Amino acid sequence: MKKQILALAAGAALLVAAQNSFAGYVNATGGPLSYNVVLQAGCTAGVAGGGTLATKSAPYTPVTDALAGAVTVNCTNSTNYKVCVDDGLQGNGSTRRLADGASPVEHYLTYILSSATGTSTDVGDAGCKTLGGTSAPGDTATWAAPISGTGDTTDQTVNLYADVSIATTDVPGTYADTVVVSVVW
Repeated sequence: MKKQILALAAGAALLVAAQNSFAGYVNATGGPLSYNVVLQAGCTAGVAGGGTLATKSAPYTPVTDALAGAVTVNCTNSTNYKVCVDDGLQGNGSTRRLADGASPVEHYLTYILSSATGTSTDVGDAGCKTLGGTSAPGDTATWAAPISGTGDTTDQTVNLYADVSIATTDVPGTYADTVVVSVVW
């Protein structure tokens, strides 16, 4: 009986040894496997507004703090962005101008767009051509600073307010301009 138990124990030891031993190993070629995930910064933007800023009767007075439009920006979390506004179709590189409907244009009204009421700080596109290596469309005016913000994955609204210089001696008519709004990040 003692020989049987000893033989049984030796057989069990061989079975355990056979289950836990390997003849060798080899690393797979091309390995190890490495992984990464690239999260790119991005933004979406839309504009709403435009239209008639004011209708004035004589004696004419300036337009102040008229809501001229809203830009909605939604950027990925922690993405720095700039809302850039060019100087418009009638601008001269340093001033925005509304032009009368005459051909050729005979009269202008100067105006600014700001991001807050009660301020005379014009919003422009300075630095928007090179931010992040991305070129914003529009002209090359660099006369006023854009509006800066940081994305948080929610819609952020940037309002634009117009101040139009009008003198009592200005000529009656409909004055108009168009600006390009771009968002760069």
